[in-house]
This record gives sequence, C-alpha cells and structure tokens, in this order.
Amino acid sequence: MPAKSPRLLSPEQRDQLSRIPADLPERELARHYTLTEADLALIRKRRRTTNRLGFALQLAVLRYPGRTLTDLPEIPPRVLAYVAEQVDVPTEAFAAYGQRRSTVFEHLDELRRVYGYRMCGWSELRALARVVLPLALESERPLPLIETALEWCRAERVLAPGITTIERVVWGARRLADQRVAHWLTQPLTNQHRDQLEALLQADPELHGRTRLSWLREAPELISRPMLPGVWPGV
Repeated sequence: MPAKSPRLLSPEQRDQLSRIPADLPERELARHYTLTEADLALIRKRRRTTNRLGFALQLAVLRYPGRTLTDLPEIPPRVLAYVAEQVDVPTEAFAAYGQRRSTVFEHLDELRRVYGYRMCGWSELRALARVVLPLALESERPLPLIETALEWCRAERVLAPGITTIERVVWGARRLADQRVAHWLTQPLTNQHRDQLEALLQADPELHGRTRLSWLREAPELISRPMLPGVWPGV
C-alpha cells in the first residue's frame, strides 16, 4: 500500500494561502490589481455595471492569488474598492454579481480564452513537481516550497489547484529528494564503509551496551575537540 501523504501545513497556514491577504500593502495592491487599458476595454463590453465589476474582479483574482472568484472565501474590501474605482462602478454592485451562475462561468471561460489561463491537469502537476524538486534538495521546509509552487502557477497562468493538492506535490518532491540524497551518499560507499557504518548501530560493550551512534549524539562537545588519544572510546 503506498504511503499516505501527510499534511505539511498547519490549518492557519493553509487558510492563509487560500485567500487574499486583508492587509495587502499598497504597493502589492497596485502591483497585482492595476488594470491596463486593454483590460478596461474588454471590461467595458459588459453592459451592466454589476457584470463589469464582477468581470474585472474575476480577472484580478486570476492574476493574484491565481484562483477563480468562486474558489475564494471572500474579497477584501480594499481590493474590491481598488478594482471598482478603476472601472467606475460602486462597490455595492458586486453584491448582485453571480445571481446567474451561468454568467460567472461564461465570464471565466472568456477570460481563460483571452488571457491564456488553463486548468491544472496532470501535465501541469508533473511540471510543478520538476520545479519544486531542486529546491527540495536544498531544504525540507514545506512553506517556501508551497509558496514557490503557487508562484509558478501564477507565472505560467495555471489556475492553482487546492492547497491539499499542492501539498501532495511538494510531499512527493521531498520524498524523491530524500531518495536522491540517500543514493548520492551511499553509492560511493565500499563494503568496508558499510560495515563501519553498521558497527555504529551495534551495542558496544565499552559503552555499557549503548551504540556508538547514540554516544556521538549525546557528546557533541567531544566532536568539536581535537582527536587526541583517549578522547574516543576504544582509541
């Protein structure tokens, strides 16, 4: 039976990565949510003010955090106000957006077609794993790896999958990284080296039945000293 992939993030971290930060700095607000003239021209094709604002917000959240509007638990008021001001629509108009669910999905399909966004399928997940693997070889910390994965999705205009899916990809990359590191460390070893390493795990009479590995772990001050006769047991 294959090993079950664990949760790498705390519930708080998972929630934070699944929404737009409410305290997004002004600089980041402008960077992620400033609409271009081409964007505004496309948005103005919607006849109703509600649809203009909803369409604009759909485009905004596709860019950051890289999810669809229906995947987000809420839109922070500052983000809503910033986008609404650009399309010259009152923020109150957003409350009526989505009353016709078909309109929301029609807008999303149009945005995907015009801007080249695509869903995250198997090929995208494999590409994502290849991006994360080199970083997993350098560090096991899950949060930076998951943040890198989300940044890749945004850069490639791939609609980010759920956080648990991202966690599974990162977990798999970490397992593969561990296997590669183990191979790199053990492949050059001779049989003599392997026997010596195995001896570290055997109970040693000179250490009153403890293994030399456990002794080394409990005596870091001895490791930092010069290797003089009598310092190491049995030497």
